[in-house]
Amino acid sequence: QAGAFFGTWLEALIRTGALSRIEARFIAKDGRRVPILFSRTAVKDEAGELQHIICIAKDMTGYVREEDAVDSAS
Repeated sequence: QAGAFFGTWLEALIRTGALSRIEARFIAKDGRRVPILFSRTAVKDEAGELQHIICIAKDMTGYVREEDAVDSAS
C-alpha cells in the first residue's frame, strides 16, 4: 500500500514540481488510522535534475475529530 502511494506521488512531484494538501491515512503501531496532510516540493539544480524533496507532514487527527463533532451536531 505505501509503495504504491509513494510511487504515485513521486511521479506527479517530478512532473509538476510541487504537490500541496495531499491527504492520506496511515496505520499507527497501535492500529489506529492516522490522517496525515502532506505538502511536497521538488528541489532541482540548474539543469533541471531532481536534487532533493522537501516534505511537510501534519497529523490531522485533532482536526478530523472536530469536523466529525460539527457534522454530528448538525
